[in-house]
Amino acid sequence: MKSFLNCMVFRVSMIIVLSVASVNSYAEFTVNAIAGKIVRVKGIDYPICEIMAEFTVNGQAIVSGELIGPYIIDEGNIIITEDTGRVVRVEPVSMQNKTYTVKISSAGGTYVDDSYFADNIGLVGNVINNLNLSAENLKNYFITNGLWQGVEVLADGRITNNEAFIDGVWRIENNEFLFDFPESDGCVDHKGFKLVEGAEGEDDKLFFATDAKYQELSTVTILNPFVVPVVIVPLLF
Repeated sequence: MKSFLNCMVFRVSMIIVLSVASVNSYAEFTVNAIAGKIVRVKGIDYPICEIMAEFTVNGQAIVSGELIGPYIIDEGNIIITEDTGRVVRVEPVSMQNKTYTVKISSAGGTYVDDSYFADNIGLVGNVINNLNLSAENLKNYFITNGLWQGVEVLADGRITNNEAFIDGVWRIENNEFLFDFPESDGCVDHKGFKLVEGAEGEDDKLFFATDAKYQELSTVTILNPFVVPVVIVPLLF
């Protein structure tokens, strides 16, 4: 016993108190859960697609090393406002351990006049006017005549790209031709076309959205979970 006490006096003895974060069974995001964290976002609809994102402690979202814009937590959802003004909503559906299944959606960006492209693919004069402002007719035109070089719109609902090893899909919604454009990295860009009535005496016009509205399922995994501080309490004798 004396030897034990001498040893305790000779050495500085400490008790390390560790707090272990409890498992959150609720499918919702909190500031503590994501602020200052790096996360992996992996597609469910497109499972090859995987990107890294960071939510900084000062409220900024960084995706693939690029600053996207500010984020907030609203009723358990992550709301990101991009520099372009587009708002992306990340809504958790379920959670297991530190992996969330989420629904990612956006109302999309702004459509702009794409008459230059329309001219290049022959959508001029009576050709575009005879589409009668119909997204269904526009889709059929793309199926017959193609879209961009190396890109095809197929009748079975797919979009193919010679430079990508996955296929995207298209859909008609609110008279807009919306599509997931397949990229070479296994991810997709959400784009859209729509026909707009021309002014009096003018032909109808083709408008294009680089960032169109979409909704998709993904998983979000927190890679560096919150580290609870270690409290060191010395023993006093």
